[in-house]
Amino acid sequence: MWSKVLMGMNMAMIAVETSGMYYLVENGFRGVHFKAGKVQEGLLRPGDSGFMFPNTWPWFSQVYYVETKENADVARHVTCVSSDGQGMVFDEIITFNSQDESGVIPCILKWGLHYDKRLLTDRVPAHMREICSTKTAYDLMVGEFASLNELLQERMQTEQDKLGTQFMMTHVQMTQPQVSKEQKADYEAISKEKTKQMLAKQQAESSKLENERLQKEAEAE
Repeated sequence: MWSKVLMGMNMAMIAVETSGMYYLVENGFRGVHFKAGKVQEGLLRPGDSGFMFPNTWPWFSQVYYVETKENADVARHVTCVSSDGQGMVFDEIITFNSQDESGVIPCILKWGLHYDKRLLTDRVPAHMREICSTKTAYDLMVGEFASLNELLQERMQTEQDKLGTQFMMTHVQMTQPQVSKEQKADYEAISKEKTKQMLAKQQAESSKLENERLQKEAEAE
């Protein structure tokens, strides 16, 4: 979410070591102005430009960029335990989000510069532990896997709304949880059996309806 432009390259957000650093806020970003280590009121908008003086008394001025367009935060190697005691690992969970600019400065003041990590990425494991604890391993792996993205998105959006961060969780994308080969084979067998039973039930219901129709026709004659 955060970046600093240094000689045309995207760099990690670090303190600038040289004076006279030029800044330019581009589309999709807002600039946050620090003076003597204190956040200044108001955001710099696209097109705003100027110079920073990080090591020059009495200004000690720096500008950091925050991305307000849709952004992706990634949580890796997320572990959890199902309701039936099976441990599993989600290799990657991506939360796509955007933030209204009105939430930028309040979030910085409360959670620091890298607030997106603290508010989004770092909170994914706790949410997933709670979700997993209410579902069986089979449901997490196969039965309800397709609904996990939406479930996590709803939980995270509810939390962000309560915190007043102005984050909008647009969607979530996660990899299928990793389990042992033996467990995977068992779940696939269960899935096939459930599908077989469902088809048999549908066929029985169809036959029942057909028999009822034939009976009614016979009675009418």
